[in-house]
Amino acid sequence: MAWLDDAIELLSTMPFTCALDVVHAYPDGLSAGAVGWIYGVTEQAIERETNKPHVRATLAELRDHKGNDDA
Repeated sequence: MAWLDDAIELLSTMPFTCALDVVHAYPDGLSAGAVGWIYGVTEQAIERETNKPHVRATLAELRDHKGNDDA
C-alpha cells in the first residue's frame, strides 16, 4: 500500500486536482501555456488537443453558452 501513501502525498502538493477547480479559479480562461503548466505538458501538446475537431466543436458550444449567459 506504499503507492497509496505516494499518491496522497502527490495530491496534497497539486494546486488543482480537478478540471472544475481550474475553471472555478480562472473563469475567464487560461493561455495554452498556463494550461500546459497545470497539466504538466507543453503548450504545443495543449494546442494539438485543442485543434482536434471534436474539441473545437465543444469549445465553440461552451463559448456560445457563456455568451448567452451574459444576455
